[in-house]
Amino acid sequence: MTVAIAASTIARQAFRLMEMRPLQSFGENTEEAQAAAEQYPEALRMMLEAYDWSFARRMIRPPLSQPDPNDAADPDLPHAFILPGDMLKLRKVYGIGIRYRVDGTTLRASERQILIRGTFQLTNEAQLPSDFKLTVACQLAVLLSPKLVTSRTKRVELKDDLSAAFQRAITSDQGTASGTRLDGLPQQTSDDWATGVMR
Repeated sequence: MTVAIAASTIARQAFRLMEMRPLQSFGENTEEAQAAAEQYPEALRMMLEAYDWSFARRMIRPPLSQPDPNDAADPDLPHAFILPGDMLKLRKVYGIGIRYRVDGTTLRASERQILIRGTFQLTNEAQLPSDFKLTVACQLAVLLSPKLVTSRTKRVELKDDLSAAFQRAITSDQGTASGTRLDGLPQQTSDDWATGVMR
């Protein structure tokens, strides 16, 4: 059964950016549709992970994990917490002097109670801002372009489109918080996101 692509204006926009016929469904029996269905979740995840977006941000107090008898406790970080399965990226652990380390899906910390901020998975396109959806479309086009776009010049243009769309989405999202950085890094720290997203 084909999946209606009406739920994915992002995928249609990606094909327009590549100057190709937009898909009608991910279930089309074409190489293009199969590639788009494979790369779409990756493009969305890459863009969600690339920045501390307000619409994907949540503050939580993770529960303590039950010790596994096969795992040794860390004497330096004796408290272990379960990270939510839909949290894509840990942004900050709050508290003065708290030491922590992420081990897989476990967060080990020096304190028994912690508060964390993270970026969480979203899949409903209706919940995504328009500028962000364009950014995901650009990322999807970049991921698909080595296979579907023969022109090297066009592939470079798509990367430029991604850079511009990403910056525009960040600017659009910046009005949702005060002017200081939310990632705990110094103000002058550069966001080297390009290496991660332009593959």
